[in-house]
Amino acid sequence: MANSAPIHRRDPPPNGRYSSALYAQIYATYVKFLLSKTRDHSKFSLVYEENCNYGFRRNLLGMKPYGIALSCMGILLLIGQYTSTMGLLNSPTIMQMGNFVQAIIGLQFPKFSALSFACLTVNVFLLTAWLLWINSAWVKSSAEAYADRLLEACENLP
Repeated sequence: MANSAPIHRRDPPPNGRYSSALYAQIYATYVKFLLSKTRDHSKFSLVYEENCNYGFRRNLLGMKPYGIALSCMGILLLIGQYTSTMGLLNSPTIMQMGNFVQAIIGLQFPKFSALSFACLTVNVFLLTAWLLWINSAWVKSSAEAYADRLLEACENLP
């Protein structure tokens, strides 16, 4: 035992508490260690899968403004296409009719094509998903699952 290196213990500060910066540094160091030891996809497949899930959700959250804008644009274009075939945007027709009720009665309602209806349905669904489903809480749940799998991998480290 005389040849063994002495164990150095850090004395606690006078108030008995370490700073939160020290804990953050320890945590960050340990996370880097875990990430470096769990890179093998075949051995740590659950960690890899949760990492992919987290990355996908995080990227979707980053694309949320563009997704909302494109869905709204698609909906507006399809509504514009339908109203233009109805004659609703034809202002001389409305002015000739005298009042709005007669103009509405005089409109022709063409059939909405199956493709246009399918596109409208998809755009409404996507807009709903962008607004209600894809949010930071959804990403956080995936991040927590990834963190859980990463910590569970400690048992299988070499």
